[in-house]
Amino acid sequence: MRAVRAVLYLAQGAPGECASLEEQPQRARENVFLLYRSGFFHLFLQLLNMEIENSSAATCALRKPAVSLGDSTDLRAILSVLYTFVEVMRVPAEADTDDMKRDREAFSQELAQPILGEDLLAITLFQMIIKFCSGSTPHFPIKKVLLLLWKTILVSLGGTDRLRQLKADYRAAQELPPAPEDTVEVARTMRASSPPTSAADLIEAQQLRKTNRPFKRQSLVKQSSMEDFQDMEGDANADEELRDMEERQPLAMETSSLSSSEDQEMSSLRPSTPA
Repeated sequence: MRAVRAVLYLAQGAPGECASLEEQPQRARENVFLLYRSGFFHLFLQLLNMEIENSSAATCALRKPAVSLGDSTDLRAILSVLYTFVEVMRVPAEADTDDMKRDREAFSQELAQPILGEDLLAITLFQMIIKFCSGSTPHFPIKKVLLLLWKTILVSLGGTDRLRQLKADYRAAQELPPAPEDTVEVARTMRASSPPTSAADLIEAQQLRKTNRPFKRQSLVKQSSMEDFQDMEGDANADEELRDMEERQPLAMETSSLSSSEDQEMSSLRPSTPA
């Protein structure tokens, strides 16, 4: 695997020998095209297939309680080299020569064909994802696999701009009007939503709701009759009478106190009888 790391170092532009940061991507692009013409891309595809079929690595990873980065060091290096190939070949540059343009076209055609008489590279990567999700290969670096799959699809099928152009060309060839709206732009403005729940989850939620539902005793509500309504009116009238009596009481006390004070004054003004 030292040779694999050496090729990865060259494909990334040999950063230790670069005088500036701007020189590294330029050297990386030149080195990737040289490695592609030398057949290194097909060689690394063979190495990828060998690592996928390596059952001993998967067995060792399954026996461990936790998977570490050391369990997939070789596979990570191979995927990094392939990702560098795909990303450099995918993006065009103004300084590309005619040979580089022909190499880019040949590379995109190769990705759309079976690798070594077997499946496409995208199909191989999808199979790696399925094995990882099933739990049979927990040591697969799934992030690197997803990134390589994403770039491979972009090179093979094109991006959203290419899809929009092909849709317009096919509609024009069939004498159809232009598309009223772009589905990609509509999807970008749509609100994110959670996926619908499965039937098993709904049944389980209903069962939990039934088991956790507390017992509620429904009390009967007696409707008020006409007699009750009259009694309520009578009680209200009695309350008003009591309130009037309470208001009259202090007035009566005030008047009685005033009359007693007047009597005292009158008695003080009367002449006293001689003894």
